[in-house]
Amino acid sequence: MRKKSLLIPLLFIAGMVSFSSCKKDFVFGDIAPNTDRVIVEFTDSQNGGTSSVDYTTSLIQADLTEVRLFPRSVARGDVKVKVIVNPTVVADFNTENGTSYISVPATSYSLESNEITLTQDNRRQNIKINIKPSLVVGAPYAIGLSIAEVTNGEVSELHHNVLVEVKVKNAYEGDYQATGTMVVYNGSTNTSPIAATYSIDEEQSAGRMRKEATNNTKKKAG
Repeated sequence: MRKKSLLIPLLFIAGMVSFSSCKKDFVFGDIAPNTDRVIVEFTDSQNGGTSSVDYTTSLIQADLTEVRLFPRSVARGDVKVKVIVNPTVVADFNTENGTSYISVPATSYSLESNEITLTQDNRRQNIKINIKPSLVVGAPYAIGLSIAEVTNGEVSELHHNVLVEVKVKNAYEGDYQATGTMVVYNGSTNTSPIAATYSIDEEQSAGRMRKEATNNTKKKAG
């Protein structure tokens, strides 16, 4: 049988590896197929995440982050996952990145449940919290989570911790329809001569509205 030299890239190995093999006989040594390993990880663990909530003094429910089966994993039954709050994740992140996040006070929120069930048909689930937004304003707050335990699977070695920044939205945040007239002054103040005027009829986000505009603004629903 004629043999060919194949170049096959292997994950986590720099460079290429050359194998000599028959066309129908690919040999991968003792490498176990990834699909046989049921691995659980945080979806946002590589880059972290942000959870934004509207300001209120009441207790509300919000999605914090997501836990999932590793994309190549094939689950053949229920995979039960236990998640815990871990302030050390916040402290370690600050040390490694020069940030100054503060762990959200335990008295201002709680996990709706620290146990989640994943299946082949339901491969990802949101971790929800009950939180009082009024208690987490005025500081760079964050919540650190860790995957503590997995049944019928294993915890990801790389993505078992996640830091989620918790933000409270400004009461006026949203999309607005701005209509009216934009006034451009030929100077640094609105007492300077007027250089030009423009008509406005466009959608803008809060925070980008121009102070020079005299307009009739209505907040859009939703």
